[in-house]
Amino acid sequence: QLFAKLRKAELVKSVRGPGGGYLLDTAAEDITLTQIIEAVDENIDLRRCKGMSTCHSGKQCISHQLWCEVSDQIRTFLSSKNLQQVIDDHQLNKGL
Repeated sequence: QLFAKLRKAELVKSVRGPGGGYLLDTAAEDITLTQIIEAVDENIDLRRCKGMSTCHSGKQCISHQLWCEVSDQIRTFLSSKNLQQVIDDHQLNKGL
């Protein structure tokens, strides 16, 4: 199911036949970590209420704005990183 979601987001493509499987459908440097996370229905928003009015008796809780800012910072960071960078970092650290 995970790869089906990635395929639907056009991040991977399926290859049929012997030795088939999945390949990237987009260059690794063009795929952000945010795209991957959102493609598999994960959420970067750390607010419990997810922006709904049911946050705290219909009002925003005291830490609401804090979690909005933290979520925005995480989204910005993940959007600035691409799959190729993760691969390169792994290869670099593999030698340690």
